[in-house]
Amino acid sequence: MSVRPNSDSSRGRFDPTHYSLMEPSHSDSDHLKEWRKSDSRKRELHTADRFIPSRCAMEMAGSGTFGATYSMKPPETLYEKWLAEALFPYYTPRTLLYAAPHRYTFAAKAEMVKWSFPRHKERVLDAPNVCDDFYRRNLDWGPESLVGVNLGNASYIRNNISGVISQCPAQPVDLCSIKWNPVTAEFASGDENSTLILTDAIAMARIQQCSNVDGTSVLSIGWRTPTELTVGTDSGGIHHFDTRIRRRVWTFQTSINAKNSAIEWNRDGSLFATGANDNVVRIYDVRNTEAPKQFNSYSHNAAVKALHWMPGNPSLLLSGGGTADKVLKIMNVALDEMVCERAVRAQICSVCFLDNQYFVLGLGYGTDTPVQIWRYVPTLKKIEKVAVMPHVQGRALDVAKDPLSPEFCALSTDETLSFWLPRIAEKEEDGKGLIPGLRDPLEISLR
Repeated sequence: MSVRPNSDSSRGRFDPTHYSLMEPSHSDSDHLKEWRKSDSRKRELHTADRFIPSRCAMEMAGSGTFGATYSMKPPETLYEKWLAEALFPYYTPRTLLYAAPHRYTFAAKAEMVKWSFPRHKERVLDAPNVCDDFYRRNLDWGPESLVGVNLGNASYIRNNISGVISQCPAQPVDLCSIKWNPVTAEFASGDENSTLILTDAIAMARIQQCSNVDGTSVLSIGWRTPTELTVGTDSGGIHHFDTRIRRRVWTFQTSINAKNSAIEWNRDGSLFATGANDNVVRIYDVRNTEAPKQFNSYSHNAAVKALHWMPGNPSLLLSGGGTADKVLKIMNVALDEMVCERAVRAQICSVCFLDNQYFVLGLGYGTDTPVQIWRYVPTLKKIEKVAVMPHVQGRALDVAKDPLSPEFCALSTDETLSFWLPRIAEKEEDGKGLIPGLRDPLEISLR
């Protein structure tokens, strides 16, 4: 959809109530005569700005003949709703008929889902040999309901539908990171010997292996596309690989001896953000360049491991600081401005989003409720706490969410992997929006 600005400077500002109508090109002379004899208001509409509907954004309601009625596709996100209301406040869905415009109301307004969070876990898995290290990322949830977790020197894969648990080939040293391919049942993992391994979770076999990435531990992994991934190491190095050509594409140093514990690509793969123990969040631009160029940056007062692009707005980046910071920040990287921030009074270890607003925080030192639900309210530009998930001891090192459902899990230092399944709220109980769990916790071992 597009609007062409009015070329007549005497008309001043663009008036959204006036849209020009293209002169009919058919040969019906009676209709043409009637159209030429129209009143001055219709002639004024003919000289005003012209609204050209896009077939990609329109759903045809008529038969496709002249005079058919078209309806605008309802916005799917809050951002699209605000954008449509700002650009076309008086838009009429009858764009091809000669009628006075009426204020357009969306047929299906985008409303945020209200969640109810269970008081009990869906299940609890025993996870021995969990490495209690803030900088490692040993949990991730991939496609096809596969959960991957690193325990010691081996990766374990659980099919969340069948409940089957499989062990991947072990490494000589402990593993530090794991990240699923966004499309296929393949995942990448890194160990303390600076080895990057690509594994097929269906065949439980290694596909590729890159030894000695830069001589230090591979702490974080981020997939740009199903064939490209970026890794961050213990010495501050960032390395980008293409699995199709089996070699490193580019590499650079963020900071000397900085532990790069977080790498997150945005949705279109044009920007990626890094977090490290030098307390700086850096955003890099890879558009039209052979190597990334730093776009902008901002700081916390402690190491940054929790990093995630906001699902509802690709320009917003959420980050959380460690023990000396304990602050959540939302940054608009396009405008280089701070949108909002909130002190959570605890070390922030990890974050994952349930939808465009609700997100799960994994917290460490400073709290007795290490798994909490928070919400970002864009209209008020604030972050608020919604609920806490009970029965988790120690600190939540990592949290992850099923890409196809609202179920999420948390890996904690009490050597357990806990699962919760939120539901769409039908009614609130006890004034807290919580509902009882559907069943008691189920004790299952990963080994």
